[in-house]
Amino acid sequence: MSFWEITRSLLEGLGKTCQIFALTLVLALPLGLLIAFGSMS
Repeated sequence: MSFWEITRSLLEGLGKTCQIFALTLVLALPLGLLIAFGSMS
């Protein structure tokens, strides 16, 4: 494998990781807010 092939596959993996991270944030934030407001009242 050449340097550029390795770099490209690493960047593809990084993109997938960022997608999963963003999805996790989108799903976790509303849930966290619900729990926070529920425990305050």
